[in-house]
Amino acid sequence: MKGYLLLENGTVLPGIITGEYKNTLGKITPNDFSFNKIKINNLIIELCDDSDCIPLNFKTVTSMFAKIVVDSLPVDYHLYDLKTSYCS
Repeated sequence: MKGYLLLENGTVLPGIITGEYKNTLGKITPNDFSFNKIKINNLIIELCDDSDCIPLNFKTVTSMFAKIVVDSLPVDYHLYDLKTSYCS
């Protein structure tokens, strides 16, 4: 199933979802991007294969909050949800 990874800075990265098909929030580290698969709460999103990878550089960041999104609600809704979740 298709979905996307939304980072706390508003970056949207498309990918393929493995596992339950639901939205989930969690903390990720730059090291998670080295395998192009991000796991949050037992939900995995594969961001790309070797032919369509987006180069990401988060070397100055130690961790960040992210949300795996599987529905068609606007990105602004999910960004608001993400920002209010980690600020509380």
